[in-house]
Formats: sequence, structure tokens, C-alpha cells
Amino acid sequence: MGGYEVLCADTGEHALMTMRKWRGRIDCLFTGIKLPGLVDGWILADEFRVSNPLRPIIYASEKDADYRRRMPDTAFVRAPVSPIEVLERVKLMTEPVFEADSPASSEPLPVLMAS
Repeated sequence: MGGYEVLCADTGEHALMTMRKWRGRIDCLFTGIKLPGLVDGWILADEFRVSNPLRPIIYASEKDADYRRRMPDTAFVRAPVSPIEVLERVKLMTEPVFEADSPASSEPLPVLMAS
């Protein structure tokens, strides 16, 4: 996956559990706004910000209205989105994180994907 360690979740609840159990930092969250279950992308992103306040969040949505809720270090992509588009957007959003933390590191950056 382009040098990233991808943590996948198929519901918002699963993503929250994955985030809480993960031992270490998660460098980026990619989430759909609408997720199966009771936890949507907005709730997931709010929880992500608590433990990862300066890490980027990428939202995927089919609705233009969702794009109005802009926050720092966020990006929006129109769903459905191809894996190549996801990879390009994650790379764009995480390059400053990678460079600031350790430019010589060969460890993959953890990215949580909920969709």
C-alpha cells in the first residue's frame, strides 16, 4: 500500500476499537462520512483528533453538503474514490508528517481507513 501500514475497518465501531487498541501513533485517518453502524465519519474523526490532534483526516463523501464542514488538516474527496486516488491523497497529506518525524525512517506510516 505505497509504504503505509493500513489498518482497515468496515464500520465506525470497528474503526474506534482499532484506534483505541493500536499501540502507537496513527498518522492519518481516511474515513467515509457515512459508515455502517452507529458511529459515522464525523464522530470517528472527532475521536481521532483527541489522541492525534495534529494528524490529517481525509473524508470521503458523495454529498456536496458534507464539504462545508472544514477543519484544519483535513481534505475531502468525492466518493466513490479509487485506490490510486486514496494513495495519492494520503501521500500528499502525510508527507510533512514523515519528513518532520524522521526522514530516514523506513517504517511504514500507520493509516486507519474506515469505509
